[in-house]
Amino acid sequence: MSMNFERGEPKDAGRSRSVAWWSLVPAVAVLVLAGCSANDTAKPASLGSSSAVPSTTMSMPMDHGNMDHGNMNHGDGGIKLKTQSPAGDITMPMAMDMHDGMEMATSTPCDTAPTPDQQKAAVDLVNQSWADAKPYESLAYAQSQGYRPATPSGMDVVHYINPDYYFNTAASGNILNTSQPQSLVYANTPKGAVLVAVMFIGTFWGDTPQPGGCLTQWHVHTNLCLTRNLGVVGDVEHGCPAGSVNRRTPPMLHIWFVPVPGGPTAIDAMDPDIVSAATKVESPANGTA
Repeated sequence: MSMNFERGEPKDAGRSRSVAWWSLVPAVAVLVLAGCSANDTAKPASLGSSSAVPSTTMSMPMDHGNMDHGNMNHGDGGIKLKTQSPAGDITMPMAMDMHDGMEMATSTPCDTAPTPDQQKAAVDLVNQSWADAKPYESLAYAQSQGYRPATPSGMDVVHYINPDYYFNTAASGNILNTSQPQSLVYANTPKGAVLVAVMFIGTFWGDTPQPGGCLTQWHVHTNLCLTRNLGVVGDVEHGCPAGSVNRRTPPMLHIWFVPVPGGPTAIDAMDPDIVSAATKVESPANGTA
């Protein structure tokens, strides 16, 4: 798949504009997810098939010695924090799918139990993200606000990008601006498109704030083939096509609004799990994302 990343728009053979390299970043971060999630075998193998992107399940460890037992439900020795998101409780340890080519944004493992302040910050981030994102349950409203698909419409999971919001937050350094989420994620279900998450996108040069400590972790992808204009055209497992190179993506962080494994701060999720979770929540009538 080749995309034109001029302000996040799909490729248009009749248009060509020169842009600075940094303005290409946001759409790349969104398209990365097409390469990390498993789709039906009918999907393009280069970016979406489960055979192209195997995964393993891991459990994020924690340091029980640093745990404040007075501020959490620890019936199973872990953390369980209630949120207002339909995704349910924030939990730790968290089970997650680690896809080939997916890494955490920091080289040092994040396995320390969050402090009471970090626990509260994680809950606040989830709750505020959900409150601010509710209008975007309407796909038509999201489109009216400048969101546009950055991955092919009609797929099981489709990622939308708002280039202006990315530029605003990148310029200000306020990456976790819940009132201007850079990316929205929709799942196509039998009842129409369902808003399943917001995705905050970092920059190649900036910080990756973790207000919730190890409950709010960023990840990157390292196995995608990008063209000079940062079009995603394949993965290293199948060989990068001529004119493309493999490079590390910007960092990203999800906040989920459907009950995917791992809860609202799960680092990532598989497409079948996302679609299944989307069928379990109420949503306004939408067409196909």
